[in-house]
Amino acid sequence: MVKIVELSGVKFKAQIEEIKLLCIRFKVKRSCIEKAGLSMQMVEDLKRANGINILEFVPTIDNKAKGFENLLKTMQEGKLVIPTKKQKN
Repeated sequence: MVKIVELSGVKFKAQIEEIKLLCIRFKVKRSCIEKAGLSMQMVEDLKRANGINILEFVPTIDNKAKGFENLLKTMQEGKLVIPTKKQKN
């Protein structure tokens, strides 16, 4: 399942709380968070939260390439579909 939530312009503390709530609500097994620049502290705060398993993503050129390859493979296998606005729930 994919849940897309945009948190642009939202303070980090509120973003952390929203991520925690989403993880609990959807019983997320693991959440991948980019660890770079401003998000480094957010990752550390989320790692300390009870019941939230964080996979750190460090955005190197190689890691980005591997991530896109895995995403493409997963979508080609039909394991992930990102709905368009035209599709109904």
